Amino acid sequence: MANSQIKNLFHLIKSLNKSEKAYFRKQSTVYGNEDKIYLLIFNTLEKQKELANLDFSKLEFQFKNVAQFSERANYLKAQILSSLRNQIQPSPRTQFNDYIKNIEILIEKALYEQALNELNRAKKFGVKYEVFEGLLSLANLERYLLSLAKPKYHLERAQEIQDEYMQLCDKITEIYKRITFHKTLINFVQLLPDIESEEVKATFEQIKRDPLNQNSFKPTSVRSKLLSIHLKTLISKVQIEALDLFNNCEQIAEIYKEQPQMKKYLTVTYFSSLINYFNATFHFKKWKKMDSLYLELEKSSKANPHTDLVFLKRTYSTMARYWGAIKPNQSKLEKAILDYNKRFKNYGHFLSKPDLKEYYFANALAYAYLENWSKALDQINLCIETKTRLRPDITISARLFYLLAYYEITPKVDKHLKETSRSLYKYLHKSDFSHPVELEFTNFFYRLKEDENEQKKQFSDLKDRLKKLSLDSWQKYKLEDHFDFMGWIDKHIKTE
Repeated sequence: MANSQIKNLFHLIKSLNKSEKAYFRKQSTVYGNEDKIYLLIFNTLEKQKELANLDFSKLEFQFKNVAQFSERANYLKAQILSSLRNQIQPSPRTQFNDYIKNIEILIEKALYEQALNELNRAKKFGVKYEVFEGLLSLANLERYLLSLAKPKYHLERAQEIQDEYMQLCDKITEIYKRITFHKTLINFVQLLPDIESEEVKATFEQIKRDPLNQNSFKPTSVRSKLLSIHLKTLISKVQIEALDLFNNCEQIAEIYKEQPQMKKYLTVTYFSSLINYFNATFHFKKWKKMDSLYLELEKSSKANPHTDLVFLKRTYSTMARYWGAIKPNQSKLEKAILDYNKRFKNYGHFLSKPDLKEYYFANALAYAYLENWSKALDQINLCIETKTRLRPDITISARLFYLLAYYEITPKVDKHLKETSRSLYKYLHKSDFSHPVELEFTNFFYRLKEDENEQKKQFSDLKDRLKKLSLDSWQKYKLEDHFDFMGWIDKHIKTE
């Protein structure tokens, strides 16, 4: 049995909650064949806490060879997925596909009138949930079915069906073009997270100039309208336009409120839009709304591992800053750190390197707000050691934060602090992603004097320079996004 097969099966079983495991065992007892060897594999994997400790030696006598073992493992995977399909509410897309299957079965049985009735129900369902790709295939099926059931009516309806077909093609083209715009910008932001990069600016302008994104162009569907606003949300987010970001997120929330059926069809997109709305309330300082959205997200995140993982990745650093600096609450922050870390541990095998990098960085910030600088430094080192070409901005922020954490642990200016800050300063000068605020901080640590009174003057001078830089919205964002740097500076100025 291939290691990858064992690994995938192990992670699939570990993703099941208690009710899903109980349902699977019950289904296996009722419908399973007499050969329950696959249940032995399930129970062995389910009891294991770590993948490295797997031991199938006790089961080997059950199998004639490795191929038979692999076959039973594949059967187990199929049974688990079948069990989950029976438990999870099908999406509108899946339900629409069931309509198609029913129509095809009725046609094979020569029950054409019943097939037409089913087709009409499918069309109403498809229009309600905007399953345009499915409606496209249904148009071809309707043309064929009418030729069998009502040849005369088929001729009369032929042009109407063709017109409907072309309208669907236009709507799908519009949607996929908007999706392409959105994905292009996301890719640029991940690889080049600097709005001042000429390449990013050029891409933004090209997308903005497209006729599809002009205010005069009215989206032809709810999906298209949502995508249009999502695109504006992403642009306002990267350009640090807090008011536009908040207003766009509010518009999306209003659309979902008016069209609640779209929540079922666009489940993942809806949850992501809630996350964006939550982060927009943070940047726009709408604290009451942010609190209510956090509670809603916390509740919704428990729906499945995917939404839970998205929730953890997108809210941790925000809530760390919220409870650490904006509305200081040490007990809530301590509880959040324990909860987030426990839940993140469950998904360690799902996290990509960029995800891990962000997680370590968020952890470091949370510990810093508790002034547990030793743990903060440990997490920053893990962040820096996680190598990936994505999120170079996190790499720079982590290296800068390392200087801050090291200074807190070793307040006396030493050789290591000087050498590390000098190395980072050189790196920033060569980097395409560095910012003036980062250069100021790095230069500050390099020139920091040993005398405490002199240090206070240097902190005051740093504060004045950063205030001037923060007049630029992007520099202000860099200064406030991750950590309360100004609050940290003030603490050292006021220290007796």
